[in-house]
Amino acid sequence: MKMKFLLLATESSPAPPDSHLALYQASKDWVKEKLSDKTLDCAYGFVQGLGFAIANANSHEELLELLQAYPLYGFITFDIKPLVNFVWALEKAIEYIQKQTS
Repeated sequence: MKMKFLLLATESSPAPPDSHLALYQASKDWVKEKLSDKTLDCAYGFVQGLGFAIANANSHEELLELLQAYPLYGFITFDIKPLVNFVWALEKAIEYIQKQTS
């Protein structure tokens, strides 16, 4: 079963200005491909720049390989948060509370 991860992107170092066009085009193509093959559930940009995505991976190693394949990888820092299904998490919380109060 694939794990889901929230990827929050922030700039770590600026890309060289003469490579912006090529890097942005390659990044756009990469994101479109990953959305199409369902590796990414979604990808959104923030109004002020950069953005976030929800990625699917079988392991942490697979996630790292995915991120390293992103054309802007060397210029971005990712804050990565593992995700769980929220309904499942609420069910587990309910079970926990019920055990504590019985």
